[in-house]
Amino acid sequence: MCRAIKTLHNFSPPATADEIHASSLQFVRKLSGFTKPSKANEEAFNRAVDEVVHAAHHLLESLVTNAPPRNREVSDVEGESTIGRPSGPPTRGYYHRVPYGPPDRWSWDLQGDERRYLGGIPLVGKRVLEIGPANGGLTFWMTKEGASVVSVDLGPDPEATPWDLLVRPGDDERELMLGMSLGQRALNDNWRYGREYYAGDAQLVTATAYDIPREVGEFDVLVYASVLLHLRDPLRALEHGLSFVRDTVVITDVVPTLLPKEDWERPVAHLVPYPSVRTPHGGITWWHLSPKLVEHYLELRGFRIVRREIGEFRHFSRNVELFTIVATRT
Repeated sequence: MCRAIKTLHNFSPPATADEIHASSLQFVRKLSGFTKPSKANEEAFNRAVDEVVHAAHHLLESLVTNAPPRNREVSDVEGESTIGRPSGPPTRGYYHRVPYGPPDRWSWDLQGDERRYLGGIPLVGKRVLEIGPANGGLTFWMTKEGASVVSVDLGPDPEATPWDLLVRPGDDERELMLGMSLGQRALNDNWRYGREYYAGDAQLVTATAYDIPREVGEFDVLVYASVLLHLRDPLRALEHGLSFVRDTVVITDVVPTLLPKEDWERPVAHLVPYPSVRTPHGGITWWHLSPKLVEHYLELRGFRIVRREIGEFRHFSRNVELFTIVATRT
Protein backbone atom coordinates (compact mmCIF):
# COMPACT_ATOMS: atom_id res chain seq x y z
CA MET A 1 0.00 0.00 0.00
CA CYS A 2 1.16 3.55 -0.73
CA ARG A 3 3.22 4.93 2.13
CA ALA A 4 1.47 8.32 1.95
CA ILE A 5 -1.82 6.79 3.07
CA LYS A 6 -2.33 7.31 6.81
CA THR A 7 -4.52 5.51 9.31
CA LEU A 8 -7.60 7.69 9.86
CA HIS A 9 -9.74 5.54 12.15
CA ASN A 10 -10.25 6.35 15.86
CA PHE A 11 -8.59 9.74 16.14
CA SER A 12 -9.44 12.65 18.40
CA PRO A 13 -10.28 14.98 16.74
CA PRO A 14 -11.70 12.79 13.94
CA ALA A 15 -10.23 12.67 10.44
CA THR A 16 -11.21 15.63 8.29
CA ALA A 17 -12.79 15.52 4.85
CA ASP A 18 -9.53 16.80 3.37
CA GLU A 19 -7.55 13.95 4.98
CA ILE A 20 -10.00 11.36 3.70
CA HIS A 21 -9.84 12.83 0.19
CA ALA A 22 -6.02 12.92 0.28
CA SER A 23 -5.82 9.25 1.26
CA SER A 24 -8.42 8.31 -1.38
CA LEU A 25 -6.46 10.18 -4.03
CA GLN A 26 -3.24 8.38 -3.07
CA PHE A 27 -5.07 5.04 -3.19
CA VAL A 28 -6.34 5.66 -6.74
CA ARG A 29 -2.92 6.92 -7.83
CA LYS A 30 -1.34 3.73 -6.53
CA LEU A 31 -3.86 1.48 -8.29
CA SER A 32 -3.76 3.36 -11.61
CA GLY A 33 -0.08 4.19 -11.69
CA PHE A 34 -0.96 7.79 -12.57
CA THR A 35 0.10 10.77 -10.51
CA LYS A 36 -1.91 12.96 -12.87
CA PRO A 37 -4.14 11.19 -15.40
CA SER A 38 -4.28 12.07 -19.07
CA LYS A 39 -7.33 13.84 -20.51
CA ALA A 40 -8.60 10.49 -21.78
CA ASN A 41 -8.47 8.97 -18.29
CA GLU A 42 -9.29 12.05 -16.20
CA GLU A 43 -13.03 11.37 -15.89
CA ALA A 44 -12.57 7.74 -14.83
CA PHE A 45 -9.78 8.71 -12.43
CA ASN A 46 -11.81 11.46 -10.73
CA ARG A 47 -14.89 9.25 -10.53
CA ALA A 48 -12.83 6.54 -8.81
CA VAL A 49 -11.52 9.09 -6.28
CA ASP A 50 -15.07 10.23 -5.50
CA GLU A 51 -16.21 6.63 -5.03
CA VAL A 52 -13.30 5.82 -2.72
CA VAL A 53 -13.99 8.98 -0.70
CA HIS A 54 -17.63 7.91 -0.31
CA ALA A 55 -16.61 4.37 0.72
CA ALA A 56 -14.01 5.70 3.15
CA HIS A 57 -16.52 8.02 4.85
CA HIS A 58 -18.94 5.12 5.18
CA LEU A 59 -16.21 2.84 6.53
CA LEU A 60 -15.01 5.32 9.17
CA GLU A 61 -18.57 5.99 10.32
CA SER A 62 -19.31 2.27 10.62
CA LEU A 63 -16.19 1.05 12.42
CA VAL A 64 -16.43 0.36 16.15
CA THR A 65 -13.66 -0.15 18.71
CA ASN A 66 -13.20 -0.48 22.46
CA ALA A 67 -9.88 1.37 22.31
CA PRO A 68 -9.79 5.04 23.34
CA PRO A 69 -9.31 7.58 20.50
CA ARG A 70 -5.69 8.06 19.51
CA ASN A 71 -4.03 11.38 20.19
CA ARG A 72 -3.61 13.43 17.00
CA GLU A 73 -0.39 15.05 18.27
CA VAL A 74 1.17 11.64 18.97
CA SER A 75 0.39 10.60 15.43
CA ASP A 76 2.10 13.76 14.16
CA VAL A 77 5.21 12.94 16.24
CA GLU A 78 5.18 9.43 14.83
CA GLY A 79 4.72 10.66 11.28
CA GLU A 80 8.06 12.43 11.37
CA SER A 81 9.82 9.09 11.82
CA THR A 82 8.12 6.89 9.21
CA ILE A 83 10.40 7.71 6.26
CA GLY A 84 12.05 4.61 4.83
CA ARG A 85 9.41 2.12 5.93
CA PRO A 86 10.09 -1.25 4.24
CA SER A 87 7.68 -2.53 1.59
CA GLY A 88 8.48 -6.21 2.27
CA PRO A 89 9.71 -8.34 5.19
CA PRO A 90 12.93 -6.78 6.51
CA THR A 91 16.18 -8.69 6.28
CA ARG A 92 17.45 -7.44 9.67
CA GLY A 93 16.26 -6.31 13.07
CA TYR A 94 14.64 -9.49 14.43
CA TYR A 95 15.10 -9.06 18.18
CA HIS A 96 11.80 -10.84 18.84
CA ARG A 97 10.85 -13.88 16.82
CA VAL A 98 7.84 -13.03 14.65
CA PRO A 99 5.76 -15.04 12.13
CA TYR A 100 7.07 -13.20 9.06
CA GLY A 101 10.74 -13.41 10.12
CA PRO A 102 13.46 -15.99 9.51
CA PRO A 103 13.16 -19.14 11.64
CA ASP A 104 16.72 -18.99 12.95
CA ARG A 105 17.68 -15.32 13.27
CA TRP A 106 16.24 -13.78 16.44
CA SER A 107 17.29 -13.03 20.02
CA TRP A 108 14.11 -13.87 21.95
CA ASP A 109 11.23 -16.21 21.15
CA LEU A 110 8.31 -15.11 23.34
CA GLN A 111 5.60 -16.54 21.10
CA GLY A 112 3.00 -18.18 23.33
CA ASP A 113 4.67 -16.77 26.46
CA GLU A 114 3.69 -13.11 26.08
CA ARG A 115 1.01 -13.15 28.75
CA ARG A 116 3.33 -14.75 31.32
CA TYR A 117 6.15 -12.37 30.35
CA LEU A 118 3.89 -9.38 31.07
CA GLY A 119 2.61 -10.70 34.38
CA GLY A 120 -0.86 -11.68 33.15
CA ILE A 121 -2.24 -8.14 33.26
CA PRO A 122 -5.61 -7.42 31.56
CA LEU A 123 -5.19 -5.44 28.35
CA VAL A 124 -8.63 -5.08 26.76
CA GLY A 125 -9.44 -1.39 26.37
CA LYS A 126 -6.19 -0.32 28.05
CA ARG A 127 -3.90 2.41 26.79
CA VAL A 128 -0.31 1.12 27.05
CA LEU A 129 3.00 2.98 26.97
CA GLU A 130 5.73 0.52 25.96
CA ILE A 131 9.36 1.55 26.41
CA GLY A 132 11.89 -0.17 24.15
CA PRO A 133 9.72 -2.31 21.84
CA ALA A 134 12.59 -3.47 19.59
CA ASN A 135 10.84 -4.96 16.52
CA GLY A 136 7.44 -5.14 18.19
CA GLY A 137 6.99 -8.76 19.22
CA LEU A 138 5.16 -7.67 22.37
CA THR A 139 3.64 -4.53 20.82
CA PHE A 140 1.48 -6.34 18.33
CA TRP A 141 0.54 -9.11 20.75
CA MET A 142 -0.80 -6.44 23.10
CA THR A 143 -2.78 -4.79 20.30
CA LYS A 144 -4.30 -8.17 19.38
CA GLU A 145 -5.31 -8.50 23.03
CA GLY A 146 -7.28 -5.25 22.75
CA ALA A 147 -4.80 -2.63 23.95
CA SER A 148 -4.01 0.70 22.30
CA VAL A 149 -0.20 0.88 22.33
CA VAL A 150 2.25 3.75 21.98
CA SER A 151 5.81 2.41 21.70
CA VAL A 152 8.82 4.60 22.48
CA ASP A 153 12.23 3.66 21.14
CA LEU A 154 15.51 5.19 20.02
CA GLY A 155 15.91 6.29 16.42
CA PRO A 156 18.93 5.85 14.16
CA ASP A 157 20.19 9.41 14.72
CA PRO A 158 22.27 9.70 17.94
CA GLU A 159 21.84 13.47 17.99
CA ALA A 160 18.04 13.23 17.96
CA THR A 161 17.86 10.34 20.44
CA PRO A 162 21.19 10.06 22.30
CA TRP A 163 22.18 6.51 23.19
CA ASP A 164 23.52 5.23 26.51
CA LEU A 165 26.60 3.90 24.77
CA LEU A 166 29.78 3.24 26.74
CA VAL A 167 32.81 4.34 24.73
CA ARG A 168 35.96 3.02 26.37
CA PRO A 169 39.62 3.88 25.75
CA GLY A 170 40.70 2.28 22.51
CA ASP A 171 37.16 2.04 21.13
CA ASP A 172 36.45 3.40 17.66
CA GLU A 173 33.55 5.71 18.55
CA ARG A 174 32.63 6.32 14.92
CA GLU A 175 32.45 2.58 14.25
CA LEU A 176 30.34 2.03 17.38
CA MET A 177 27.95 4.81 16.39
CA LEU A 178 27.61 3.48 12.85
CA GLY A 179 26.85 -0.03 14.09
CA MET A 180 24.32 1.27 16.59
CA SER A 181 22.67 3.47 13.96
CA LEU A 182 22.31 0.64 11.48
CA GLY A 183 20.99 -1.70 14.16
CA GLN A 184 18.44 0.80 15.47
CA ARG A 185 17.22 1.64 11.97
CA ALA A 186 16.69 -2.06 11.34
CA LEU A 187 14.64 -2.40 14.54
CA ASN A 188 12.53 0.68 13.71
CA ASP A 189 11.87 -0.51 10.16
CA ASN A 190 11.04 -3.99 11.40
CA TRP A 191 8.54 -2.56 13.91
CA ARG A 192 6.83 -0.54 11.16
CA TYR A 193 6.63 -3.55 8.90
CA GLY A 194 5.07 -5.50 11.77
CA ARG A 195 2.36 -2.88 12.13
CA GLU A 196 1.53 -3.26 8.43
CA TYR A 197 1.66 -7.06 8.68
CA TYR A 198 -0.81 -7.13 11.57
CA ALA A 199 -2.84 -4.16 10.21
CA GLY A 200 -2.47 -2.68 13.69
CA ASP A 201 -2.94 0.84 15.00
CA ALA A 202 0.03 0.99 17.39
CA GLN A 203 2.20 4.10 17.21
CA LEU A 204 5.98 4.43 17.33
CA VAL A 205 7.52 7.57 18.83
CA THR A 206 11.28 8.00 18.59
CA ALA A 207 12.66 9.37 21.85
CA THR A 208 14.87 8.27 24.72
CA ALA A 209 13.50 6.75 27.91
CA TYR A 210 14.45 10.00 29.65
CA ASP A 211 12.56 12.47 27.45
CA ILE A 212 9.28 10.94 26.30
CA PRO A 213 7.25 13.81 24.81
CA ARG A 214 4.31 14.96 26.93
CA GLU A 215 2.13 14.96 23.82
CA VAL A 216 1.69 11.19 24.13
CA GLY A 217 -0.74 11.79 26.99
CA GLU A 218 -1.62 9.51 29.92
CA PHE A 219 -1.76 5.71 30.02
CA ASP A 220 -3.36 2.91 31.98
CA VAL A 221 -0.30 0.65 31.74
CA LEU A 222 3.46 1.26 31.51
CA VAL A 223 5.72 -1.56 30.26
CA TYR A 224 9.51 -1.92 30.52
CA ALA A 225 10.33 -5.24 28.84
CA SER A 226 14.02 -6.02 29.52
CA VAL A 227 14.94 -2.35 29.14
CA LEU A 228 16.20 -1.06 32.50
CA LEU A 229 19.38 -3.16 32.41
CA HIS A 230 20.39 -1.35 29.18
CA LEU A 231 20.04 2.17 30.58
CA ARG A 232 22.85 4.13 32.18
CA ASP A 233 20.37 5.71 34.64
CA PRO A 234 17.48 3.24 35.01
CA LEU A 235 15.87 4.96 38.00
CA ARG A 236 15.76 8.33 36.27
CA ALA A 237 14.15 6.70 33.25
CA LEU A 238 11.68 4.85 35.46
CA GLU A 239 10.77 8.04 37.33
CA HIS A 240 10.04 9.76 34.02
CA GLY A 241 7.98 6.86 32.69
CA LEU A 242 5.90 6.59 35.86
CA SER A 243 4.76 10.18 35.41
CA PHE A 244 2.70 9.06 32.40
CA VAL A 245 0.82 6.14 34.00
CA ARG A 246 -2.46 6.24 35.91
CA ASP A 247 -2.58 2.69 37.19
CA THR A 248 -0.27 -0.24 36.40
CA VAL A 249 3.42 -0.71 35.68
CA VAL A 250 4.99 -3.95 34.46
CA ILE A 251 8.77 -4.40 34.62
CA THR A 252 10.50 -7.47 33.27
CA ASP A 253 14.26 -7.77 33.58
CA VAL A 254 16.99 -10.36 33.72
CA VAL A 255 17.48 -12.26 36.97
CA PRO A 256 20.69 -10.74 38.42
CA THR A 257 23.00 -13.74 38.23
CA LEU A 258 25.98 -11.46 38.88
CA LEU A 259 24.61 -10.77 42.36
CA PRO A 260 24.66 -13.34 45.18
CA LYS A 261 21.19 -14.81 45.54
CA GLU A 262 20.83 -13.42 49.06
CA ASP A 263 21.21 -9.93 47.54
CA TRP A 264 18.11 -10.37 45.39
CA GLU A 265 16.08 -9.33 48.45
CA ARG A 266 18.15 -6.22 49.03
CA PRO A 267 17.78 -2.98 47.01
CA VAL A 268 21.15 -3.31 45.23
CA ALA A 269 22.57 -3.43 41.72
CA HIS A 270 25.70 -4.74 40.02
CA LEU A 271 27.48 -2.60 37.41
CA VAL A 272 28.12 -5.01 34.54
CA PRO A 273 30.85 -3.45 32.31
CA TYR A 274 34.48 -4.23 33.09
CA PRO A 275 37.54 -3.06 31.14
CA SER A 276 38.27 -6.66 30.15
CA VAL A 277 34.70 -7.58 29.17
CA ARG A 278 33.23 -6.37 25.88
CA THR A 279 29.51 -6.73 25.32
CA PRO A 280 28.67 -7.28 21.64
CA HIS A 281 25.26 -5.72 22.06
CA GLY A 282 23.23 -3.00 20.39
CA GLY A 283 24.09 -0.51 23.09
CA ILE A 284 25.33 -2.17 26.27
CA THR A 285 24.18 -4.05 29.34
CA TRP A 286 24.82 -1.62 32.18
CA TRP A 287 23.21 -3.22 35.22
CA HIS A 288 21.98 -6.34 36.93
CA LEU A 289 19.20 -4.98 39.16
CA SER A 290 17.87 -6.91 42.12
CA PRO A 291 14.08 -7.44 42.06
CA LYS A 292 13.96 -5.80 45.48
CA LEU A 293 15.61 -2.65 44.15
CA VAL A 294 12.87 -2.29 41.51
CA GLU A 295 10.12 -2.98 44.06
CA HIS A 296 11.65 -0.61 46.62
CA TYR A 297 11.82 2.24 44.13
CA LEU A 298 8.24 1.65 42.93
CA GLU A 299 7.05 1.78 46.54
CA LEU A 300 8.93 5.04 47.04
CA ARG A 301 7.05 6.43 44.05
CA GLY A 302 3.66 5.49 45.49
CA PHE A 303 3.03 2.09 43.92
CA ARG A 304 1.91 -1.14 45.57
CA ILE A 305 3.58 -4.39 44.49
CA VAL A 306 0.91 -6.79 43.22
CA ARG A 307 3.11 -9.69 42.20
CA ARG A 308 6.63 -10.81 41.45
CA GLU A 309 7.25 -13.85 39.27
CA ILE A 310 10.43 -15.53 38.05
CA GLY A 311 10.39 -17.76 35.00
CA GLU A 312 12.44 -19.07 32.11
CA PHE A 313 12.08 -17.64 28.62
CA ARG A 314 13.59 -18.77 25.36
CA HIS A 315 16.71 -16.91 24.27
CA PHE A 316 18.48 -17.99 21.07
CA SER A 317 21.40 -19.38 23.09
CA ARG A 318 19.55 -20.95 26.03
CA ASN A 319 16.60 -20.51 28.35
CA VAL A 320 17.11 -17.40 30.50
CA GLU A 321 15.50 -16.57 33.84
CA LEU A 322 13.68 -13.24 34.01
CA PHE A 323 11.72 -11.59 36.79
CA THR A 324 8.43 -9.78 36.21
CA ILE A 325 7.08 -7.23 38.68
CA VAL A 326 3.52 -5.86 38.49
CA ALA A 327 2.64 -2.81 40.59
CA THR A 328 -0.36 -0.49 40.81
CA ARG A 329 -0.59 3.13 41.88
CA THR A 330 -1.96 3.53 45.40
